[in-house]
Amino acid sequence: MTPLLRRITLACDDAASFAGPAMHARLLVPCPCGPLRGVDGVPAASRYYTVRFVRPEVGEIDIDVVLHAPAGPGSCWGARARPGDRVGLIGPLGRPVPPADRLVLVGDETALPVIGRLIEEAAPGRRIDALVEVADRDEEQAVACGGGARLDFLHRSGRGSQLARAAAGLARDAGRGSFLYAGVEAGTARDLTAIMRERLALGSAQARIVTYWRRQDDDAAAR
Repeated sequence: MTPLLRRITLACDDAASFAGPAMHARLLVPCPCGPLRGVDGVPAASRYYTVRFVRPEVGEIDIDVVLHAPAGPGSCWGARARPGDRVGLIGPLGRPVPPADRLVLVGDETALPVIGRLIEEAAPGRRIDALVEVADRDEEQAVACGGGARLDFLHRSGRGSQLARAAAGLARDAGRGSFLYAGVEAGTARDLTAIMRERLALGSAQARIVTYWRRQDDDAAAR
């Protein structure tokens, strides 16, 4: 897909169940030091992913995996996965995004699958403004935007994220009847939550900000 993203197709007997509004799945991926037992009793770790595409007629789903360094269990599996490999799959999971006159969608590479799917599956004419931060132009992806949707990409400047500040501008202009969904890194989630609550007075009924991953220097394993 891009230099830092790999799309993996999984054969799944119950693929149709992932076609609904709950778009996420928990994967049990092989990991030598994993705390869980996966397929065939192999040590495993669990990671959450958005199901990007569903093809129930052939029993397949697509998962997009970000390949980052240092690699966590999910990224390591994604880089090494080969046809015929087996993984555990639990789902569908996740709360649907509530109906709203306008959706504001914010995220980085890890949230692009759910943002892309929300845009592509939206009702005709539904207003959606999406902002996705990626490393550079090579990491941009094509998303089929309907007449009411707009997707803009923001390129990361070095290590620092510009996403929280840029998202605040989108949310400020959204007005009533809007809902903001953000899937971001933990530090960005904290910044964005503070902005939404303190500056824009948006509560949980108007915004959902989800931590998708944590930096290793944030004393946690990366997604």
